[in-house]
Amino acid sequence: MHPFPTLLARPASGEGPPIPPVGAEYTAIGLSPGLKILSRSGDTFTDVGAAPSGWPASASLGVSWHPSLALLAVAVQFSGLAFFAMVDGAPEAVTLGTTGITAAREVSWSPDGQYLAVGLPSAPYLALYRFTGGVLTKLTDPASMPTAATRRVVWSDDSTRFVTCQSGGTNSHYLFSVTGSTYAYIGGYFSGNTLDMTTLDDTIIAASFTSPFARAIVYGSGKNSLVLNPSLVVPKPSAAAALSVGFNKDGTLFASSVGTDTTLATFNGTAFTSLGNFTAAANRIAFTRDDMCMVGLASSPFIALRRNVGGVITTVTPTAGIFTAGVQSIAVS
Repeated sequence: MHPFPTLLARPASGEGPPIPPVGAEYTAIGLSPGLKILSRSGDTFTDVGAAPSGWPASASLGVSWHPSLALLAVAVQFSGLAFFAMVDGAPEAVTLGTTGITAAREVSWSPDGQYLAVGLPSAPYLALYRFTGGVLTKLTDPASMPTAATRRVVWSDDSTRFVTCQSGGTNSHYLFSVTGSTYAYIGGYFSGNTLDMTTLDDTIIAASFTSPFARAIVYGSGKNSLVLNPSLVVPKPSAAAALSVGFNKDGTLFASSVGTDTTLATFNGTAFTSLGNFTAAANRIAFTRDDMCMVGLASSPFIALRRNVGGVITTVTPTAGIFTAGVQSIAVS
């Protein structure tokens, strides 16, 4: 496992690889158990292999690529955090300082790449780190924190706010502000059991196990509150518990999963238009850079791939032998 005293250039001592900037597309698949990182050519995925050390042995419940570096953060169920840099097409385990975390369920880099939020399964349920000089430094927790295990974290576009969600506890969502080396609790909002979130232009779509199952949330005045946006109707296959939601990179495509089915929809900035449903119950939804919808499944065939071709949902056949275990998380660089 390699230390990283500098970014973007190999240390003069020759110790460890550099962390390159984002280049080729890679898809991280958090498995139960384990992890895969895939390269892609067209619709063909290739497993790039495991790192020589530090590869997760238990479930990888959360994965997140740094926005400007080929650097993957992994929330590992029974061992905390793991980090891998893609160097010459292969993953290398890296150290970014000591976090002290021994179990994690979510990771989320801020859009500016300066912060890493970590969802924890036990109190205080959340940790925030500042990333400078290749090192993560934990920020002091505010007095008020989430009240149950953090399932997902999403960020505002300007990286000054982030929202957590949880299943159970006092509220379903918590809002925090970030300034320099300080983060502060703003408030808890709504009720219910929220399983997943996705965000676009500071609109948050939340998937919930309890009614209303899927809802749109926006920031209030000064981004100092969260409010519901009932006029934005979220498409989903049926009136049942929503499991996962996701936007593509530019926000023109959206997918939501309920029960055994997933809806694929277009979005024009103000309203969704459903393209229809397909059979797939998502643990997590992601999109490739060229808008292939990836739906991670808990059981065989473990992945469902779809494209929007002129308003028609088209099936993409998964590469044989690549998707071989239950998918817990997906992230595309």
